[in-house]
Amino acid sequence: MPFEKGRQKTGGRKPGVPNKRTAFVEQLEAQGFDITQEAIRLFHALEDKDKTPLLVKMLEFVFPKRASNEISIEDAQRVLEDDLSAKGFNVGSVVSGIVESVEGNDGSRD
Repeated sequence: MPFEKGRQKTGGRKPGVPNKRTAFVEQLEAQGFDITQEAIRLFHALEDKDKTPLLVKMLEFVFPKRASNEISIEDAQRVLEDDLSAKGFNVGSVVSGIVESVEGNDGSRD
């Protein structure tokens, strides 16, 4: 049966009821268990060879992977022209000099 817009909710958790993991963590904290301190203690108990892979994995949550961006010379030239002209530069002479230095004096790309 496909989803119908405006259909009433027929299952799932009731509003305000935490999921099982949240309820478990709250229960542990209510008993004085500090998850952060326990994680730090366990990390220090690891051997050095086991710490590096764990740190690398944890860094993925701190520094997300960057998407690769590709841009053609033509697109870069257009963006540069727009930016320079907005700042009042003589676009033609500046951009043509940059393009010549990138492509070489004969107009071919290396």
